[in-house]
Amino acid sequence: MTRILDLSMEVFQGMTVFPGDPGVRIDIDRGFPDHEYQVSTICFGSHTGTHMDAPRHFLPDGATVSEIGIQSFAGEAICVKPGLRQSEGKTIIELSEAQRQGIFSDDRIIFSTGWEQKAGSPEYFGDYPVFSDELIAFLLEKRPLLIGADLPTLSGPGDPFHMHREFFQNRTVFVEGLVRTGELPEGRFFFSAAPLKIKNGDGSPVRAYAIVDE
Repeated sequence: MTRILDLSMEVFQGMTVFPGDPGVRIDIDRGFPDHEYQVSTICFGSHTGTHMDAPRHFLPDGATVSEIGIQSFAGEAICVKPGLRQSEGKTIIELSEAQRQGIFSDDRIIFSTGWEQKAGSPEYFGDYPVFSDELIAFLLEKRPLLIGADLPTLSGPGDPFHMHREFFQNRTVFVEGLVRTGELPEGRFFFSAAPLKIKNGDGSPVRAYAIVDE
């Protein structure tokens, strides 16, 4: 028996967004009872809620959303629930040797850190866990198709944008802002986080989901 697990935030006017990003605005242009149908205007930043980052997000010549093959966003994935340690005021993400052995080249890797419990709160965008430099180096060797996490952004302990630039040079895409990852098994399952096919796009909100065995 299988179950479809929705891993996406709800998008709504007034929701918390990354500091400095555009807010969400949703206007009903035609609606009931004055019209026979409803049509809305929706305005939000390309990195709102559960979203993907394309290489163009940080690389001037990086691949855009519409240039990335759909196979990067949909297919077999693995969830890992990493260890966390404190170092110099930061929460550092690390993997055990057994977890590393389960990760292969061209994988889609989902990190479940528990940070999703803060989603929607003022604390969500501050002091989130970061990847250790050593873990970043390990993942770069694997050249994953996709890295996803229940974090507002993926970052290392130093330069907050270094991790993006390094992986985007390999055409790895990121999926950030996942929720309900704690319900994922630490194993393999079907995962999808396909974006809108935006020409010249640097990112896009996604409806991420997993199909898991029960």
